[in-house]
Amino acid sequence: RGRLPLLRERFEALVRARLAPEDCVPHLTLDAEVRFSECDLGLADWLERLSPHGLGNAEPVFAARDVRVTNATSVGGGKHLRMTLDDATGTVEAIGFGYGPRCGEVARAGRCDVAFVPSRNEWMGESRVQLKLRGVRIP
Repeated sequence: RGRLPLLRERFEALVRARLAPEDCVPHLTLDAEVRFSECDLGLADWLERLSPHGLGNAEPVFAARDVRVTNATSVGGGKHLRMTLDDATGTVEAIGFGYGPRCGEVARAGRCDVAFVPSRNEWMGESRVQLKLRGVRIP
């Protein structure tokens, strides 16, 4: 245990020497850009048939750019973000697990780019499409 600080120091020095700051920025691979009118239950069900997702079978991630944020609310004790988004073709609900801290920023911006996975949301006997957010960017 007494040598742990030395190991940490040497490891961090090695990482700093070999990695550039941009190497540590997460990136997201997008499969297609879509309009909200294309995000229906048929698409969500078709994507579900491609599961299980994991190594070698990544979950398809879609993007929509410059969409209007008509409502943004933090839920789950501020941990998560629920939004209503629209583009010229339709309106959708979205949930971003872990995105709660960005609620104010997104609401103030009024527009954003989103990366998401369309999914079926069943609630009180009603089925609708809900976008599971994988990324939010303020243009």
